[in-house]
Order: sequence, then C-alpha cells, then structure tokens
Amino acid sequence: MTTHSSEQGPRAEVDRLSWRLRAGMFVQDLGTWYSAFLRIRPSGPYEVFYNQDNEPPWDPEETDFLEEQELFPRSDVHQPDWFRRRLAANRAGSVVVYHDERDRQGIRLPPADVDDLVGPACAMLAENAPADWSTMVLTYRASSTVCQAEVVATARDGRRLLMAPPEEMHQVLRRLRGSMADETNGAWLSARFTLIAGMEPAVEFDYMQDPIWAPPVDPSVFVQDLQEFPRHPARVPEWLRVVAGL
Repeated sequence: MTTHSSEQGPRAEVDRLSWRLRAGMFVQDLGTWYSAFLRIRPSGPYEVFYNQDNEPPWDPEETDFLEEQELFPRSDVHQPDWFRRRLAANRAGSVVVYHDERDRQGIRLPPADVDDLVGPACAMLAENAPADWSTMVLTYRASSTVCQAEVVATARDGRRLLMAPPEEMHQVLRRLRGSMADETNGAWLSARFTLIAGMEPAVEFDYMQDPIWAPPVDPSVFVQDLQEFPRHPARVPEWLRVVAGL
C-alpha cells in the first residue's frame, strides 16, 4: 500500500507521481486515498475518482498497514472497518513502546511478553464485550490524577457496537502505567489495545505524543503527572513543555 516502484520507465514514473499525489492529498486524521481511477476520453476532459474508504481490489501479501498508518495516520473514527482489521492483523501478538517521538517504530517486544504486561486488561475487555464482537480498539489516556478510555468495536457482520470499558480496567491500567514508569522516560501518556477475535492482542504505549484529551484537561494535570513521574529533560517533548509551562 505504501510501496512504490524504483524501476525506470513510464509505469515507474506513474507510480512515483501517484505516490507524490497521495502524500500531497493527505489530511491529518483523515488519511489519504487508497486507490484512484483515471478515465481518459479520446476527446473532452479526463475524470479522476479517488477511493477514500473502500478496500482496494488488489491485495499484496506484503502490504504493511502499520507503515501506512504511520505515514498517513487516520484517527479511529476515520478508519474503515476493513482497515482496522488489517491493522490489527499486522499488530497481532506485539507490544510496541514509543519512547522517542523521532522513532515512531518504538521497541517491539516479543509475543511471549504480551500476557505478562497486558493479559488481564485484554481478558477483562473481551469478557465484557458483546458476544458477537469481531474487533475492538481501546484508546486509553492517562495521568496521575485523571484517565479517559474509549472503545471502538465492531461485530462480525460489520455493525458498530456500543460498549464501555469495565470500571475495574482503570485500576489495572493505572497499576500497569506505574509499573512501566522510569526516571528517564516518565510514564506513558496513552495506550492503545487492539483485539481481533481469534488472534493475539496488540498493544502500543506512547510516552511522547500528545494524547489529545477530549475534552481537553487542565494544564495542571500534566504538571502533577510530571511531579509524580519525572522525566529526563531530553525526554520531555516540546508540546508538553509548553502545556506544563516548563
């Protein structure tokens, strides 16, 4: 999905131009188009149709949907169900820790460590889900004083499911956050749990990016969090310095 040809010739040039067009049409949180159709008539104007949401008719086995999401990120509400499933399949069985905002690949931990870190939280989420759930994505924003959780879930037939994370999960995730904190990186600011029925869960912990609280929280929340989980100055991102008045 995000690869383009390095070969020479007209087709390679079309690939490169298409890549530049995708990048140029990217909109933050909305992503970019997945496929385009160009209709050229012998006479008269040409027409271009851009597919923003439907799964492309081709399916390269090596497509890295994680890379697609990193290069052209879409927020949860703008991710089609098919893309969310593909993304979950790429993430399955991994725990990713983002310590450096310059290296969004983070540190990938082997599948064997998943249960030790987040098994209880994932099990709790699955146990409280509707019986016909297919995929679930939990976004969790946290600080030392407040937390915020939202779940986007779909059924096997593609319906969007309404559900809230169990109340006990907040305590589990707060303990998990505290146990993962250290004097260099502080504590993670957000976590993302991706569950797809029949597959190992995938989890991401982000220490650097603005978690985008909705609604926004008071700046004092970040100040108190830094007091409880101090960081090395080099590990305080610029946006956090501004918000916390450092």
